[in-house]
Amino acid sequence: MFLFVSRAGTGTTVKEQIYAKRIALLIDQAKPGTNLAIDISELYKLAEKNKYNGKVVNFDFKENKITVRLATGKGYSYHYFTKLKSGSILLDEKNKKLIIIV
Repeated sequence: MFLFVSRAGTGTTVKEQIYAKRIALLIDQAKPGTNLAIDISELYKLAEKNKYNGKVVNFDFKENKITVRLATGKGYSYHYFTKLKSGSILLDEKNKKLIIIV
């Protein structure tokens, strides 16, 4: 219960939902051959604030699902329809950008 209250109090849950849905919708709306560069620096700041050093954005290519996690716990997952290959997602940790090749 405490974990849920602390996650909700910091806005972590809402940000996880917003980013997971936005990224999934961008993927689904992109035309084949499109390169997307998404600034996810805000996610890293929130994860750091929550003392979370795990993977912030994770893709499950079998289930076509993105998971955004900003603190310890499940995070938020959202499905997309476009088939992506494992090599089509690049994470530029230096510049805090997510590069997606559709």
